[in-house]
Amino acid sequence: MIWDSVPWKQEIERRTSSLRRRKKQKRWGAASVAKLEQDVFYAAFAVRKLIEAFKVSNEVESLSIVVEEHPPRNKVVDVMNWHRIDELFDISSKKRRTFCPKELCHQIIHSFVFVPCLDDDTASLSGFFIASDWQKKKNLFFVNIDEIIKMLEAIANDNIERSIGQRDPESGEMKVTAKSCRSDQRYQEFLAKLVAPNPKT
Repeated sequence: MIWDSVPWKQEIERRTSSLRRRKKQKRWGAASVAKLEQDVFYAAFAVRKLIEAFKVSNEVESLSIVVEEHPPRNKVVDVMNWHRIDELFDISSKKRRTFCPKELCHQIIHSFVFVPCLDDDTASLSGFFIASDWQKKKNLFFVNIDEIIKMLEAIANDNIERSIGQRDPESGEMKVTAKSCRSDQRYQEFLAKLVAPNPKT
């Protein structure tokens, strides 16, 4: 568990600043690609750790991150060819998909495919292609760099104002059931929806 979320959020902001700079980068060598993957990976790990420690509000935790989804070409993706995404996936065919922050972080942390995407004209970073070890047979995802920066900025600036916990009657374990960054009447309305009993069918 995490006691103090501030150092974790500061690290996310540091990684986010690095990604902002990489949007303008023109030269890409092996070391630059490795540093990009490290920034994305460590930021994703920190985000998932904060979420699992109940240090992210429900509002931010439920953000929608828009990605592009590309279908496979029915070829085996393995350690020898994972970088040949044009051969393995139909990049020309795409559809819109959304992830919540935790879902996207799972893809990143368990990534089998990670390939930066550079703008054809400027060589600046547009985003990256990614597929987790369990997803690589099904889909490839393109994550726009602005979308992941938006997510990381939201996490880094999130501040939980109210939370509620309930003790499980069977296990006796205290569980956090609601966390909100709202500090006014809107929180009461938000909380009422979260803890409202299920309607009878």
